[in-house]
Amino acid sequence: PPRVEMVYFGCGHPERFAEALAGNHCLIQALRSFAARGGRVYAEGGGLAYLCREIRLPDGCTRPMTGLVPATACWLARATTWEPSELRMAAASWLAPQGTVIRGYRHAGWQIEPRGAMLGLASGPGCRCDMLARGSVIGSRVLINLAANRHLLRRFFQATMAPSTGREGT
Repeated sequence: PPRVEMVYFGCGHPERFAEALAGNHCLIQALRSFAARGGRVYAEGGGLAYLCREIRLPDGCTRPMTGLVPATACWLARATTWEPSELRMAAASWLAPQGTVIRGYRHAGWQIEPRGAMLGLASGPGCRCDMLARGSVIGSRVLINLAANRHLLRRFFQATMAPSTGREGT
């Protein structure tokens, strides 16, 4: 919709619906156009996998995804485990200033393999691919409980884009 300023993808199961997601060209193009205009996109866990260039399933098959994050997301085909995690923002973004501590749970079901230029937002041992950014798009393997990270919550609702005329795409 014309007045949307942010798209949020929570954790889901793109590995189960890879074929259908790859075939939804309208959604993929809409997300790419939105991000190209500076629209903020945030995704966690399986949502991050959907933002990647492709996902690789345990049988070796790959399926194209949105390509908003230049990486391959590899599904490890094991029971999803949630690891308590704390990361520190290595760089500033629309989500948080540099140095901000974020607490949540790391989704261990996905391994992220970078395939192009992007910014690693997480610092600390073993955190290299826990939070990635490219432009206004941020993907995280750490699922953030916004109630426990209230310092981040208002940033999700701050207006950042120019007012829409409602005539985009006409």
